[in-house]
Amino acid sequence: SLVWVSRLDDALPVADAQVRLSDGCQGGRLWQGRTDVNGLARIDGPLPWGPEKCYGPRLISVRKDGDLSIVRVGGPWWYGRNQRGPTRFHTIFDRSLYQPGETVSMKHVLRIPTSDGFKLPPGLPTGADLTIEHRGSGERYRQTVDLGADGIAVNEWDLPPEARLGWYRVELEKDDMLRHHTGFRVERFRTGTMRAAISGPADALANPKSVPLVLSARHLAGGPAAHLPVVLLIEVSGDEPYGERFWRDQYWADDSAFREPDVRREHLTLNGDGEARFEVRNLPSFTYGGRLRVVMTYPDANGQFRTESKSFLLWPAAVRLEVRWRDRSAGRFRILARYLDGSPAAGIAVDADLYSYARHEVEARLPGGFRARRWDSTSRLEAECAGRTDSAGGLSCEIPPHLHGERFLVRATASDEEGNLARLADVVSKPSVKPFVEIDSEEAISPGSPVT
Repeated sequence: SLVWVSRLDDALPVADAQVRLSDGCQGGRLWQGRTDVNGLARIDGPLPWGPEKCYGPRLISVRKDGDLSIVRVGGPWWYGRNQRGPTRFHTIFDRSLYQPGETVSMKHVLRIPTSDGFKLPPGLPTGADLTIEHRGSGERYRQTVDLGADGIAVNEWDLPPEARLGWYRVELEKDDMLRHHTGFRVERFRTGTMRAAISGPADALANPKSVPLVLSARHLAGGPAAHLPVVLLIEVSGDEPYGERFWRDQYWADDSAFREPDVRREHLTLNGDGEARFEVRNLPSFTYGGRLRVVMTYPDANGQFRTESKSFLLWPAAVRLEVRWRDRSAGRFRILARYLDGSPAAGIAVDADLYSYARHEVEARLPGGFRARRWDSTSRLEAECAGRTDSAGGLSCEIPPHLHGERFLVRATASDEEGNLARLADVVSKPSVKPFVEIDSEEAISPGSPVT
């Protein structure tokens, strides 16, 4: 382990500082030393452990010329549950999902982490106890694995044909000191024999009225799934921006911009080439954008039903707006206009409004002499920002100086070449800077000079 000590004022290393490592339970000293000319103190080997059943943190304390600094170091629970000591077991499975009657192949690796990477631990044990436990029933199976000179053990376990379904926990233990647990899952399932796909327009969709789709299904062994009946589930929903969601949940919002998802169901049959073309029509216009999600359900040749899904973003316009801070301390930010491919939209007219809010507590009387309290809020328009974006697609705006330390909602609009309107709703705040000590003096004050 390595401890480095530096000064807070100039970050220079502190040489010849006294370093102590103490346990966090009883304060016992576990190690001590001094820093070198580079401000480094090296602890050879693993960090020593404190008293038994001490799972608290350890403390590093540094002393130099009457100054003291303390830093916390994680306890044993940081290194793995129920592990004491630096030695690590790690289990590798051939896969993580099995069926009853199959064989679970495992490889176990024993290593110790050092500053130079993982190495073989001294006094390498020759074996370890392996326990496989079914979560839920508590049914256990035990084995003994033999570790080779390279610290690796390989074993297999045949799942019984009547094995319970669910999660199995695998635990390795040696002399109640080394412990590691992982697991795998056992389920009954059938491997699919077909593969389906949904494709649509490659370009971004800006206020579309319809979206053409191509549905296809093929056998994994080769050949199309001709004349296959499929069920198409179509969901059209609106995406709610963070700013409006924040304002609606806590203060206010215009709920008219949001609508319940529109769900449609269509029954289709693929042609002889295993394909079908379908067009989603009558798409609504969205205030902040929407999402088209298509789910195709089809019968697999193995007797099960499988699904394939794909989502498409529905943008309200060919441009999108976002907020980026330029100078947070001064309250300056920029509204960026981007085309849907990410390139800057220069020369776009942007109109932005800045709203603030005020919260106050309201007390109401209830029948029976009870009282109820709730928070109410009011909002008002504080500032406006309008203009055209520069060559980088940005418009510079500023929060008024008298509105320090408050949270605001920025609402901005811009139109693309087709006249489609892009909207932005985002929350911004200008941090308030409060003095730690106020001094009534006209004289210049430098660090270290006395003040009254």
